[in-house]
Amino acid sequence: MIHTVGPNVHVGERDPATLESCYRRSLAVADELGARTVAFPMISTGAYGWPIRDAALTAAFTIASTPTHVRHVRLVAFDDDALRTVEFAVLLLTPLRILQAVRVLHRRGAQHARIRPGMSASGGYWRVAVWPEGAGTPGLTYTTGSTTTFLDTEVTAATRPAEVADLMEEADPALRTRVSDPDYALWYEQLLAAVERNRTLPVSYADHFDSSDGWEVGGRDRHPHPPEPRQR
Repeated sequence: MIHTVGPNVHVGERDPATLESCYRRSLAVADELGARTVAFPMISTGAYGWPIRDAALTAAFTIASTPTHVRHVRLVAFDDDALRTVEFAVLLLTPLRILQAVRVLHRRGAQHARIRPGMSASGGYWRVAVWPEGAGTPGLTYTTGSTTTFLDTEVTAATRPAEVADLMEEADPALRTRVSDPDYALWYEQLLAAVERNRTLPVSYADHFDSSDGWEVGGRDRHPHPPEPRQR
C-alpha cells in the first residue's frame, strides 16, 4: 500500500502539478519497493472534487511521462462513465509514445526525424506522419482510428518509447543514420514538453484553425513552426 494525499478542489487546491506529483511520487516509492505492478484509484475525483476528465488525462500523461521500473499500471474507475473517460485518456498514450519515440531517435543522433501531426478532414481522428527529412513522402503513419496499433504492433502505455523507436528504425533504416540538426531537436524537445504539460496532442493542420501562428498544443496555446532544415 502506497499512501498519497490528493489535492482538494473545494479548499482551492487546483494546481495540476500537485495532482501530478501524487502519481510521480507514488511511482518513485514503488521503484524503491521494487514493485512492478501498481493500481491507482482516480486520485482526488471523489470527495475532493477534481473533474474526472482532467484527472484522467493528468493521471495517464503523468504516468506515461514518468521514468519508472514499474511495468504495469492500472487506473481504477468508480463507475461506467468514469471508465469510459479513463479509457479515452489511456488511448491517447499510444500517440504520446510515438511522439516520445521521435525524441528518442533525436537523442540517438537521428535529428533528421520529422513529424507532421494533424486532424483528419472529418475531425474525428488525430494522425501523425514520421519520416527522415529529405526522404520525400512520409512513410510511417499512425491514426487514432487504429487505436493501439502502430507498424503492425500493439503500442500502449506499457511500451517504452525506446521500443517504439526501435520499431521505427526497423521500418525505415534511414532513421538509423546519425544526422545532426540541434535546432530542430531543441524545438522538438520544447514541443513535447508542451504536449506533456498540456496533456494533449499537437496539431499542425486541421479544418478548424489557421496554422499561421504555429502548431496548436492544447486550446489556444501555440508552438512555433519548426525551424528550416540545416544545409548539408
